[in-house]
Amino acid sequence: MYKCIIVDDEKNIRERLAQLFPWDDYSYEVVGTAPDGLVALELAEEHKPDLVFTDIKMPNMDGLQLIEKLNRFFPETEVVILSAHSDFELAQKAIGYNVKGYLLKPIMKNDFRDIMEKIVNKEKKETIDKDNTEFSKSAPSVNPKLESSVKENEYITFAKNYVYAHYHENISIKTIANELFIHESYFSTLFNEQVGESFTSFVNEVRIEKAKSLLKYSDYQLKDIASKVGFSTPSYFNKVFKQIVGESPSSFRKKNGS
Repeated sequence: MYKCIIVDDEKNIRERLAQLFPWDDYSYEVVGTAPDGLVALELAEEHKPDLVFTDIKMPNMDGLQLIEKLNRFFPETEVVILSAHSDFELAQKAIGYNVKGYLLKPIMKNDFRDIMEKIVNKEKKETIDKDNTEFSKSAPSVNPKLESSVKENEYITFAKNYVYAHYHENISIKTIANELFIHESYFSTLFNEQVGESFTSFVNEVRIEKAKSLLKYSDYQLKDIASKVGFSTPSYFNKVFKQIVGESPSSFRKKNGS
């Protein structure tokens, strides 16, 4: 297994990366985490890591200082920068060192997979240069002037699209959190803040809209419609339908069915 160290002064970011991302898929293991560059250097001395994920702005020793020292004392160690949009110009200063990519916070699953595939694939590694052009290609195509909320909105967009495609399946907060590699509580809070309602309410509303179409344009029995739109029992379907629409499914069908 290859060895990786994660460096970030935010504990929740370190833990999320270390615990929730699929390192095994790329034959990597996280051998240590550090809140700043000084601790990271101690870990590097101990473990001789193949890869370091590091933030830019940190106390004691920042990411740029750490990258410089890693390049000097551990030249075989590759580096991936973790940072916010506002730190983009700072991150560009590190392109002269052994930097293999730039990931914007909060980190998306697909961004992580993309950068890891580049690192473990020998052919792709040979094509990564250390100039500004190649560095830009390795970074997500996002305007650095945008707020970090862009990434958070990507979480919400993914969640909504997932529900539209899988509303007939068993969907929960845990389902989406696992897909995005984020904590359930973080996703739940984020969804409430961004959408203005709970994730469960959103799922139910999507399901009821699908059910209304089936009630209007099909002759399926109510129990079959309940199952087709993802409700575990007809009674729960009936309850939720009344809460959202204001009348029972059978009443709705009588008024609107063709």
